[in-house]
Amino acid sequence: MLKHIISSALFITSLLAPETHATDQSNDCSPLQGWEAIREKSQNGFLIFGEWHGNVQSPEAFTEYVCAVSKPNADETGDSVLIAIEFNSQDDALFRKVWEASEDDFIAEMADNISAWKGRQDGIASQAMLAALKRLHTLKSRGHNIDITAFNGTKNDQQREKFKHLKGQGPHEAAQAENIRNAAQKDHYDHVVILVGNLHAEKNSADFGLGKHDLMAMKLAETEKVISLLQLYLDGTSWNCISKNINTKDVTSKDISCGKYSSRANAQNIGGNPRMALWSEGDKNYNPSFDGYYFVGPISASKPVGYKSK
Repeated sequence: MLKHIISSALFITSLLAPETHATDQSNDCSPLQGWEAIREKSQNGFLIFGEWHGNVQSPEAFTEYVCAVSKPNADETGDSVLIAIEFNSQDDALFRKVWEASEDDFIAEMADNISAWKGRQDGIASQAMLAALKRLHTLKSRGHNIDITAFNGTKNDQQREKFKHLKGQGPHEAAQAENIRNAAQKDHYDHVVILVGNLHAEKNSADFGLGKHDLMAMKLAETEKVISLLQLYLDGTSWNCISKNINTKDVTSKDISCGKYSSRANAQNIGGNPRMALWSEGDKNYNPSFDGYYFVGPISASKPVGYKSK
């Protein structure tokens, strides 16, 4: 019982951290400008938010978009949404179990069931991500039709055997795509909305020295309608893990340093308010690996859940 209380208190403290803004538990939604057009294009398909891990703004944009598309109208239910998050697929059943918890028990259930929150430092299990899931769960509890799945990595020996012939990172990418597709087929969803690192969100092939392979978004697009968006941002900070060893073949855990780092803008002459859109003709930020973008302005780092400065 004491362990349960301490674990829950740690999570609650993380949710109250000043760095996060997605903790408003009302049914009001604040999606980025242009969300209606993206909704129309991605209806009955798969929408990918490709993110730069470890910042506050990408989970917020993801959350507020899901809030808007799933919001019930006065006389009818909102669109059904499956959210797909880049957590271990072997924990998928646990995430689904926690998703059925009451509002009051959600944080404690997360603390007790999902091991990724305990010590993961790479920017994925961040305070901003926990706050986003808390808000989405609250919306679900109050009438929004939102389900969840965790899709990262191979789920079992059968899947590992199925994809072992693929080169390089191919097995990982193929498993991500299959896990999302399988989860979407368990029910009818008007939208499947995915938050994943922007590398996996690219609709192309890659070669990191071990053989050319298709990335997740491309594998998913083989059988599904997929709209993939690149996160564009201005100068700021993010929480990432980087290597201090320039010889990448000899990198060990001792060479990896995780922390708050400066992140240079990846958007050129973009101007205007934060928004989301498909690429337009002559767009200076055009990237052929994506269908469009979501621009969030300056980014700010989000610490891992339970992080304590030394």
